[in-house]
Amino acid sequence: MLNKISTRILFLSIISVVLVSTSLYFHHIINTPIIPNCQTTLRINISDNRSNLKGFYLLSVIPNENKPDQHTFIMNGNINDNGKDYTISRKYLMKHEYLGDHFFLRVENIFIDPSDQVQDKIKIRGVPEVNQLYFLKIKKLTEKNYIFEENFSPIFICTL
Repeated sequence: MLNKISTRILFLSIISVVLVSTSLYFHHIINTPIIPNCQTTLRINISDNRSNLKGFYLLSVIPNENKPDQHTFIMNGNINDNGKDYTISRKYLMKHEYLGDHFFLRVENIFIDPSDQVQDKIKIRGVPEVNQLYFLKIKKLTEKNYIFEENFSPIFICTL
């Protein structure tokens, strides 16, 4: 009789551990935030006593399949810095860490395309530089839309 009770308790304990572990695993998979593979059009409008910067560019976010902690952000567009028009075409290699419910991103490398008219001639505010840091929260709005926020302020909405 004692042997049957201990066998039942052992069996129920194993079943309980398996069910709890499976539930925790699926909860983690479902609730782990991602940096989506998406695109958005951004508008720049920075005007103050230092400069007048305006423009539009397409930003594409592309994951690195070989290194899950890296993403490439591709920027293509036109900007006007103090009355001079430039075509901008760059790729940013971003490395990220997940901290709590935020992503901590750092610009690791910048690849400037030959069609980029800015090159390294001038530093343009609002355009990322090497080792620049971002602390973002990415929320899923709908099945196809994600919002990128910094300090509870929306930066852009990205669409799959």
